[in-house]
Amino acid sequence: MVYDAQTIDRAIGAYMGANHITAADFAKSIGINAPITLRRKRQGESEWSLNEICKVAELTGLSLDALAGLDVAGKVA
Repeated sequence: MVYDAQTIDRAIGAYMGANHITAADFAKSIGINAPITLRRKRQGESEWSLNEICKVAELTGLSLDALAGLDVAGKVA
């Protein structure tokens, strides 16, 4: 599945803002060691692994479909 970089970027930004965490902290929480790697993934320059995108979905409360830009509502019940 191809994930929508803008949707993921917005979701991560909203999550970090709401939870007052840094990009470095968010990166660590999904198993990425370097914040620069997270930035590249958020900008669509690098691919997300299935494990990483599942962790993003879990943390942000969005479905995988929503992160792929397929589901407008996107919220997991």
